[in-house]
Amino acid sequence: MKKLAAFTVIIALVGALGAWSSHGGRAAGAPGTETLTGRVTGAAAVASSGPTIPIKFSGVVNTTGTFRPPNSNSAHVTITFPTKAGNLVVAAYAPDANAAPTIVDPAACRFGSTVHATYTVDGAKSTGKFAGATGSGKATVIFQASAPRFTSGSHKGQCNMSNNAQPLTSGAFAAFTAAGPLTVK
Repeated sequence: MKKLAAFTVIIALVGALGAWSSHGGRAAGAPGTETLTGRVTGAAAVASSGPTIPIKFSGVVNTTGTFRPPNSNSAHVTITFPTKAGNLVVAAYAPDANAAPTIVDPAACRFGSTVHATYTVDGAKSTGKFAGATGSGKATVIFQASAPRFTSGSHKGQCNMSNNAQPLTSGAFAAFTAAGPLTVK
């Protein structure tokens, strides 16, 4: 269960962090809404080192980037999102980032987590098109996967939700959506 919970924390951070990265094409100083979307499936969603999620940014700065979440279970984190338009740095708060995953479908050993986060752009630490930017927003991150079943012993056939259980790749996904105002200099 510990490993499964760690994936949930990572996904939560991914969502919070992903929500904070944005790129755009508006005139300097023009505020607008930045929307972020990203999704990984299968093995990429349950990688033991954490997922690398491709992110599409649209609105004020239109670009792409990737996010690799930090290995932290803190509700408050500073995240740097490398993108083709520069690095976006945000301070994120995800109060439910450490919540244990919930069982979505006991018969299928399916578990998941939904995490809600808020963020504030740190323009002083951001670079490229994000240098000096201001903004904030909200993100929702969803993660789902299935746990393996015990193949022998007294628990044979039951869901293996132990600390060392590696979630199954089939049907696994991590997704997030985020939006908020962004002003670039």
